[in-house]
Amino acid sequence: MKKRNEIIIFSVFLCAALVSSLLYVVNREKALRRMKSETEDLYRQPAGQEGAGLPANLALMFPDKPGIAPFADSLALYAQKAGVRNLEVQTVEQKGTGRPGRGAKAGKGSAMRAHVIKVAMEGSYRSIAEYIRLVQNSERFCRLTELDIRPGRELLKAGMTLEIYSIGGRDAS
Repeated sequence: MKKRNEIIIFSVFLCAALVSSLLYVVNREKALRRMKSETEDLYRQPAGQEGAGLPANLALMFPDKPGIAPFADSLALYAQKAGVRNLEVQTVEQKGTGRPGRGAKAGKGSAMRAHVIKVAMEGSYRSIAEYIRLVQNSERFCRLTELDIRPGRELLKAGMTLEIYSIGGRDAS
């Protein structure tokens, strides 16, 4: 009798696992089909309507000019809000992503460019975490590529490397 109960319980669990797996696969297939159709709709848009399916703030996320000085100002404002101290912002290098834009001007300076910025600061763990949250939630697309936090005398010392992007062009020298 005990062995029979074990077999019944095992088969019930096996059936439940099979049904849940089947539901997962069906839902996954629906989501993939929906994403594929949305992507195909974006590619089918006429050339004059390039911005129809794009976010409204795309020009803020990826501006024509690098705008490093205003971005550094916003980093200082975030530091003040988060309570970090001794903020140092340094531009390191500029590199192309190798992804030229579409259209007639694709070969002439319209490639996306990454601008690398090093940031050093001191603060408590919470203030550094709040600073990172503020930077990541800014209007400008910003990628945190490196983070180093180490103990200091009174506060933690943090260093991070950020990348911001622009569609080409140069700031005034």
